[in-house]
Amino acid sequence: MKHYIILILLLAVVLLFGQTKPSDAKSVNYETHNAGLLSLNVYNIGSLSNLHNPYDGMNLMSQSGQWISAKKYRRNNLNQLLYWLSPIPGPGNDQMVTVTDPLWNPNLLVVTDTLSTVAYDGDC
Repeated sequence: MKHYIILILLLAVVLLFGQTKPSDAKSVNYETHNAGLLSLNVYNIGSLSNLHNPYDGMNLMSQSGQWISAKKYRRNNLNQLLYWLSPIPGPGNDQMVTVTDPLWNPNLLVVTDTLSTVAYDGDC
C-alpha cells in the first residue's frame, strides 16, 4: 500500500511540473539576414521584406512571398481521369472524355489543373 501512495504522489508531481509553457507559434517573428552588402527580413509566415543595401539606403524590394504550386489531374464525379479530346485545347475545342468513352485513345493528354498560391499577395 505504501508503494502505491508513493507512486501516486510521484505521478502527481510529474504531472504538475512536467507541463510545457505555451508556445508563441501564432506570433509573427522575423530575422534579419545580412549577406555582404544586402540585408533581408525573413518572417516565419513565409514572407520576405525590406531587401536593401544598408550602406546607401537603397530599397530593392518592399514585400515578397513564397510561391507554392502543384499540378493535379482533373477527374469527373465518378473519380475517372479526364482527357483532352483535342491535342491543343482552347476555346471552342475544350471537350474532355474518359477512358470509357468511345472517342478515347491512348494518345490523348490528361487534363491537369495548376494550383498556385503565394504567401503574400499585396492585399494587406
